[in-house]
This record gives sequence, structure tokens and C-alpha cells, in this order.
Amino acid sequence: MPTRTADAPTRPLRVLMTYRALIPSVRWFGLEQFRQLEAQGKLELRAMPENKLKAADCNWADCVVLTRADTPFEGWLARQLKRMKRKLLYVLDDDLEHVPQGLGCSPYYRDPAVLWQAREIRGCCDVLVTHSPLLEEAYGADFAQVTRISQPAMLTQAQAARNASENRRKERTDAVRIGFSGSEDRAADVQQVLAAPLRALKARYGDQVELVFFGAHPPLIDELKGKFVPYTASAEDYYRTMAEQQLDIGLAPLEDNRFYRSKYYNKFVEYCTYGVPAVYSDLPPYRGVVRNGVDGVLCGTDEWFNALCALIEQPERRAEMARAALKRAEDFAPDKVSEYFWESLGAVVTAYRAPRARLSALALFAARIGCGVLFAIQTLKRRGWSALSIAYKRMKKRRGGRRI
Repeated sequence: MPTRTADAPTRPLRVLMTYRALIPSVRWFGLEQFRQLEAQGKLELRAMPENKLKAADCNWADCVVLTRADTPFEGWLARQLKRMKRKLLYVLDDDLEHVPQGLGCSPYYRDPAVLWQAREIRGCCDVLVTHSPLLEEAYGADFAQVTRISQPAMLTQAQAARNASENRRKERTDAVRIGFSGSEDRAADVQQVLAAPLRALKARYGDQVELVFFGAHPPLIDELKGKFVPYTASAEDYYRTMAEQQLDIGLAPLEDNRFYRSKYYNKFVEYCTYGVPAVYSDLPPYRGVVRNGVDGVLCGTDEWFNALCALIEQPERRAEMARAALKRAEDFAPDKVSEYFWESLGAVVTAYRAPRARLSALALFAARIGCGVLFAIQTLKRRGWSALSIAYKRMKKRRGGRRI
């Protein structure tokens, strides 16, 4: 049996986070919480993209966090870390086995090879980290432990962005500014839920209302002559852009299906952080979190028009709701959600110190090459040979149109 390190009882927990890209799922469901906990002296953190990962990082860690892992390299890595007796945490913030058709990521997550790989990786992991009771019910049986996590409200950054926006405030009309903020692939479901009520709203109020969509670009926004603001992946740019929209009413629509019911209530956290009174679909994840009529409005499929009209015509109510939303954001302050997360992890994780074990740099290098080739083959199979044609044209363009 491997022996534990001599300093295990006294040194902090060592946590390694590795990821393909620094997407919101990585930042809001692990990285920010672990950064807070490191600042409090409760752990030591190394966080890096997979292409920067070294064997020494794996040898150093007690716990390793994998977010939405589903590639051949991540599968290989999970098996090696399990062999090394590292405590493996799997972060899941979406029901990726039930991504609706029509979303840009749907072909990827419906690929049998991707589904198989994700299941194999989950089978290697010890702890499921999720926000959703529905995801816990669907996937929790694959793990020895389930830990709940909440997205932090970055209050300091949001306040700075609001202040800067007010200082640079441009003249704006008296129109009530109604808007949506979300990722690019939300266009289809936003169009489905909001097309009819927003058309009716513009027909009634005309230029008295102004529509702003940040991130998603449904056909509706052009039809109703609204404003579109392209999505930004940078958190800092997101704070600034969100504040600059100066929304009077936020929109948080969801289609009623298993995938969207399992999502996090991040729109609620974001709108509260910016003091925006918003209207939310009366579905999980918002049901049970939004205090209806206090810090937001819940509405059914056929109630959007009436709910929006009521807020448009009652500015005092909007102002009161905005104050309540800002107050509610304090419940999601980084120190609070990080402490909750630490307690939820429990001693099984927080007191764990891994035994000495070694992963060689050569094995890691070889796995990168081999798994990279396998991933490329899977991608070609999924996209067809058109992917090769696209790659060829891009390379030819870089070479100035010369034959290659």
C-alpha cells in the first residue's frame, strides 16, 4: 500500500483545476470558489488549461477538478489520476446528455463517442459537483458523493462597471429599456418563447420601449428594430457591457424541457448583481429561487405580455424591485458561496491527502499526441470531410492563395 506523505496532517489541501478553455462553467462553478478558499488559507490551487498541464502538477495534487470532461485525453487523464489515488471532482452544470436539437453544440454532445467518453470519465470520479437537484437525481448514483455549488455574484466588479457606465452615461431616450443577456446559442429558444409577447409589446408601446439583446441574436431583434450587442467571453468585458446596457427590465425565458429545467439560475444572479428587475419563466431553475413580486417576476408561457406591461407602467414598482434585487445579490457574495461550497465538500474531500504517486512526463506527452489524433478523427467523422476542406482553405489563405 502507498504511504501517505509525512506532511499530510498539517499542509493545506492541494487542488488542481485543468480545463480545455476558461469557459463560464469553469470560472463560476469552481475556479472563483477555489480562489476565495485559497485566499483564506484553506487550500493551495493550481488552475491551468490542459495544454499547459505538466506531470508534476498531477503528482503535486490531492484533488483534481474536471469540468464537463468528455474528450479522449480527459478520459486518459482521469484513469491515470484514479490510479494515483487522487480525489476526482466532476463539475456538471448542464444536462449534456439531453441537449436539444437546434443548439450549436447539439451535434457534439449527441455524438455517441462523446457520450461514451463522458460516462467513462464520470465512472472514474469520486464527487459530483453540481447546482441542480435534477442533475443530482440523474447522475448522482455514479458518484460516491454529491456536492452542491452556487455561482458567485461578483459584486465589486459589477459595482465598478456600473459606476463607470454612469460616468460615461450617454443621452438616452425616455423609452423603457428591456433586454436579454445570454450566450449565442440561446437565440432559438429565446425566439420561441418571446416572439409573440414582444411583438405585442412593440405594437402597444412603439418607441416607448427599446429592446436590447446581448449575446443571443434571434431574428426577432431585427424584425422589431432592436439593438444587438455581440457576446463577449471575457468576464471583465461582460461586466462592462452588461452595465452599459442600463436595462430597466431583464428577460430570462426558458423553454420547458429537461435540459433547461436543469440549468443554473445564473440570469437571476446576474440581474440581481446589476440591480435589474427581471421577468423569469416560472420553471426550474428560477422557481423556488426568485421571490415572485419582490426581487423578480415569475410568469407562465402565456403571461409574458401582461407581466411586462405591468412593469413598464409601474416605474415605482421597478425601482423597488431593483433595490430588492441588489440586496438579494449579497446572498451570492463570493465569500458566502465559497464557504457553503467548502462545507458541502465535507471532510471526505477537505481532509484528504493523496499518497505519493508519479505520472511521467513522457506518458503525458504521448497521451496528448495519441488522444489528439483520436479526437481529430472523431471530429472528422462527426463533421464529415467538409472539415478537411475548410482546414485546407484556411491554410491556403494564410499562404496567400498559393497551392500547398
